[in-house]
Amino acid sequence: MGADTYKDTGIKIYPHFSVENAEEMVESGVIQIGSHTFDMHQSEELERNSGILKPNMLRPAGMPEEDYIRMVKDDLDKFGELYKNIENRQVTLLAYPYGLYDQELTALLHESGIRGTFTTEPGISTIIKGLPQTLMNLKRISINEDTDIEAVLGSLP
Repeated sequence: MGADTYKDTGIKIYPHFSVENAEEMVESGVIQIGSHTFDMHQSEELERNSGILKPNMLRPAGMPEEDYIRMVKDDLDKFGELYKNIENRQVTLLAYPYGLYDQELTALLHESGIRGTFTTEPGISTIIKGLPQTLMNLKRISINEDTDIEAVLGSLP
């Protein structure tokens, strides 16, 4: 959050919004901030860390389950500490880095207090009142500067 260079490299990246920007968005009452992880969307080309590369939240090949659970929970805790400075409550939403997930990760996140997750899969999700599991692995409609909003709204059920 707030970075415009990749950690410890000075290499320019797409600028991220600041903590102050996040506070302003939350104070508007319109926007809720969720997690995209603290540091589990690393760049293979830019990473200078000698530890395990974490390009997404999936369990690295050969990593024992208990180490994986600790790695995910540590990342959630780090983002949670940052988040408490913005909005004094627990993080409940998470967008998967690169949209990658599996059943193991979904269950681990739900057990850790995440109540809604977002993929990069295109489409419309069905949310059913009384079935909170329908908030996990939500699909999305991608919008960019060329998107015809009226066409998107007209295509919704």
